[in-house]
Amino acid sequence: MEAMIYVPSLMWSRIDNLAESLRQIIASFVPGQSDETFGNKSDTAGSAMLILEASGSGCCFADETEQLQALSSAELMMMASDPTTPAQTLARLARSKDQALVERVAENRNADRQTLAALACHPAKEVRKAVADNWRTPYRTLTALAQDECADVRYRLAEDHNLPSELLEFLAQDENPYVRWRAQTTLDRINSRPAHQPAYTV
Repeated sequence: MEAMIYVPSLMWSRIDNLAESLRQIIASFVPGQSDETFGNKSDTAGSAMLILEASGSGCCFADETEQLQALSSAELMMMASDPTTPAQTLARLARSKDQALVERVAENRNADRQTLAALACHPAKEVRKAVADNWRTPYRTLTALAQDECADVRYRLAEDHNLPSELLEFLAQDENPYVRWRAQTTLDRINSRPAHQPAYTV
């Protein structure tokens, strides 16, 4: 038998307001969630359930944050480099002010698309270069990096034999002569490679 929770009628408006705030907070941690996921905003019972569910999730977020804060710099670096580190944890580490730590996150093959897309806008070019090197980086993000203001970032992409050919062709027309040369060299090597030969050899 399910437990019943009694909430005085005068408290429903406060619950609705709190639920709306929680929706916004949860949405910021869980990209892609819609209002349908959390239920109708006018559904007061659903709002009460959201508060109870979010409270549990919030505790988890707080616990993990405390655990991360208790780790040393070396331990955080190892965690950011570990390909088995959960994507959610990597997303938290990506918010660090430690650039070296963020670079490790950008290189991690387990980083999710949202994290990589965010790091592609990082002010440090070394972080953006790391995103360019990550094979998990989505096509849309690679397209943005191909137009990055820093030639070093574009050059890094131009070196990648697995980059989609249309992006390499785009970079072969780059305003920077070194980027143009690198992209064209990559294209020439791809075109001269036997069809059965993989891009990366083991």
